[in-house]
Amino acid sequence: MKSYSIVPSHRNVPARVRAGWSDASQIWARPIDPTIRTIMMMLTLGLYLLFRFALLDLLPAKFMVDAGTIADILAGQDIGTEGDSFNMTASMFALFPEGLQTGLVVSLGCAMIVMTFRVLRSWGGVITALTILFPLLILGLVAPSKETLVIMISFVILAASRLGRGFLPVMVSCLVLYLAYGSLVRDYYLLILGLFLALVVYSRLPMALRIVVAILATSAILLVPNDIFMQLQGTRDESNTYAQYIAFSDNRTAFFNPLVPDSLGHFLVNYVYAAILLNFPFVSFLSARDMVLFINVLIYASLVRTSLRHGAMREKTLATLFLSHVLVLWLFEPDLGSYFRHFSSVFAYLIPALALREQRFLIKREVPCPATAM
Repeated sequence: MKSYSIVPSHRNVPARVRAGWSDASQIWARPIDPTIRTIMMMLTLGLYLLFRFALLDLLPAKFMVDAGTIADILAGQDIGTEGDSFNMTASMFALFPEGLQTGLVVSLGCAMIVMTFRVLRSWGGVITALTILFPLLILGLVAPSKETLVIMISFVILAASRLGRGFLPVMVSCLVLYLAYGSLVRDYYLLILGLFLALVVYSRLPMALRIVVAILATSAILLVPNDIFMQLQGTRDESNTYAQYIAFSDNRTAFFNPLVPDSLGHFLVNYVYAAILLNFPFVSFLSARDMVLFINVLIYASLVRTSLRHGAMREKTLATLFLSHVLVLWLFEPDLGSYFRHFSSVFAYLIPALALREQRFLIKREVPCPATAM
């Protein structure tokens, strides 16, 4: 039987090195026995539950700032502005008894683990999934938080995407849920929704019309008042200035806009600067956590690429929704931890991409791979 390697041939690389690459790629794409996969899933579930109920105090305090604020509100403390995102999130969790609040968070965490492991077929897939899951669970699924609600929304949209092969189920469910969440909790979700709808519609246009739309969009951007740029990017500086004011100095990865966002040129410079710093943290920061972020950025980018290049309309639409999140986050994210927490909370949109990549790996090895339902 003819064999295939997932690593392309490099003629100028010594044969011994090429052999090492080939061996590594074969190990990475080696099929995993379903029984072993189930055992590893149970171990992951056990570690998650152990951490949540017995080792949560080991988590650095800065990882729990937002969840702690919501916990204070649920305990009856007044944090200030009524109707802000923390109060609105707490009011939603207050609909459940205290025991059910924890149960809801833990159930979502367990569901995320099970849904991810269900689509895995290779050892490389397991390693990839664990690299994604542990930061996601720690940052968003150990206590009630705004990310908990986002993960719930992503599960609903992922389920809706299975109702049809096209983009309509995702668009309709996203329109309803993001309108509600953006209106009540985080208004920037309306930006994400608008960008997502625009990208989906743009991708469906013929090339000639795309060129016309691109020219019109560029012209419209040139006419945007400078106040809009300040509103979009000024929140980064406001957030970090406030953190300094309250003497919260434990955030070593906080950064400011290099230029005041009072014009289109300054806005673009700030946007590119933030995109580089958030996705390539070693430019200014270098620690184990930053490298974990960078590795996750590479994995997520790979999954988005897999969806857009090889996926059906369902995978492409979900990847576009994830990409819309990231493009909006580059506008105002104030630090690396916040960025990591926010983009990982919508990982569910890329679970079909992970399933697709697993299938492609095993097809290249000519190993039968049953279709997944995710």
